Formats: sequence, C-alpha cells, structure tokens
Amino acid sequence: MLRFDDTKPEAEVERQVAARLERQEILVREHPPQ
Repeated sequence: MLRFDDTKPEAEVERQVAARLERQEILVREHPPQ
C-alpha cells in the first residue's frame, strides 16, 4: 500500500506518481506478461 508524505506539496506527489507509472509502463513494454 502506498503511503504519501503529507508534508510534500501536491505537485511533488503528482510528479512522483507520474514517474512511477511511467517506469511501470516501460517495464511492461520491455517485459510483456506471458
């Protein structure tokens, strides 16, 4: 379960989530599920 630091600005949290999703998409594209 993801826990977000409430002291972080909303924009920073959004940026981190976007970066995490982008990494996940790249991983799936490079290693598609069987």
